[in-house]
Amino acid sequence: TIDEVTKFFDNLKLEGRDAIIAKDPVAEIRSRLAFLRSVGLGYLTLDRSAPTLSGGESQRIRLAAQLGSNLRGVCYVLDEPTIGLHPRDNSILLNAIEQLTHQGNTLIVVEHDEDTIRRADHIIDIGPGSGVHGGELVAQGSLQDILRV
Repeated sequence: TIDEVTKFFDNLKLEGRDAIIAKDPVAEIRSRLAFLRSVGLGYLTLDRSAPTLSGGESQRIRLAAQLGSNLRGVCYVLDEPTIGLHPRDNSILLNAIEQLTHQGNTLIVVEHDEDTIRRADHIIDIGPGSGVHGGELVAQGSLQDILRV
């Protein structure tokens, strides 16, 4: 798993010429593994092929790549990034998403998960139902603004 490979690289001790040659590649590998773990993907095995990943796993891999890119001023649109996640993984993912905003990016997140909605800077609630029963602006503003209504 990614968690196991991370432990391997954390315990890797190289000396002499090997340490000099491997310094940059090992640092890059550690960095990429850390980003994958930061979005809750530490359980993935390295032999998993892309077609076997769920939509959420694929989206989180792309999110991890963006975390590592250090891009600023980007607008990301995420479609239900927490769907199917264990509550522990949900929290890990939300922390990673917040990191993107702290790097100076904008996120638009389509989500039904209450914990995710509560962490938003600005909420736009469209409804009241779905399909033909929705499409109307129900509420917008900060969480505090919406709770006051």
